[in-house]
Amino acid sequence: MSESLFYLLEDVLFVMVLLVESGSGYFARKRSGSLSIKWRSWPVFLFLAGILGILYFDLKFLNVLRSLDLPAIKVIVMFGQHIAKWLWFYILFVYFAGCFLRSIKLRKIAFGAVLSSALALIAAETLKYVFLRARPYENLGPHSFFNIDGLTKDAHVFQSLPSGHVAVVAGALGYLFYRFDQWRFRWLILLIPLPTILYRLYSNSHWPSDTFISMALGLTVGYLTAQHEKMLLMPVLGVKK
Repeated sequence: MSESLFYLLEDVLFVMVLLVESGSGYFARKRSGSLSIKWRSWPVFLFLAGILGILYFDLKFLNVLRSLDLPAIKVIVMFGQHIAKWLWFYILFVYFAGCFLRSIKLRKIAFGAVLSSALALIAAETLKYVFLRARPYENLGPHSFFNIDGLTKDAHVFQSLPSGHVAVVAGALGYLFYRFDQWRFRWLILLIPLPTILYRLYSNSHWPSDTFISMALGLTVGYLTAQHEKMLLMPVLGVKK
């Protein structure tokens, strides 16, 4: 299957699920409380780390990473590439499993994860055209922003910030991290996007700061989606205030 056909099928499945949920279930429930947003430090920390990377560490960190030639890292990179490509299919499989088992809770959690991932991707793709940052393989350095050629000529070359792949994975996993706020091992969820970060860095497609900011973006979208869901679906999912 070609890559374009793969992503087309992925998008078609997501639109089908979105249409189903818009008519019944996720978006059809009445609100059961007010949305309360609490201050979260992780997205802010990652965003500030991205800013420091842009200013001081991007080139140095990337050069150190390129100098490493360990078999374990290559395996991790391959895993990160796999997760970035197949994550939506895995989540949609869980969604359809929930439909088959008639589990409303499983279906809603799966849909919330893919919805958060899609919203993070939309935000990332929009910001690419705001910053127009040159990718590392263009050899323009880490401080090459607002390249008008990204709008008039080769947009892909100047779409380094943020990383769409990382945002997709972090959006879904960030949602699950905040959704299972009582789960003892939920911090392990935050490790899953790290192989995708390494994959994007090793492919020379992004600067380290791009991935940090993308991780922050995904976690922020995931948190907002989880909080909105708790307000919207408390009676259905058995979520306590």
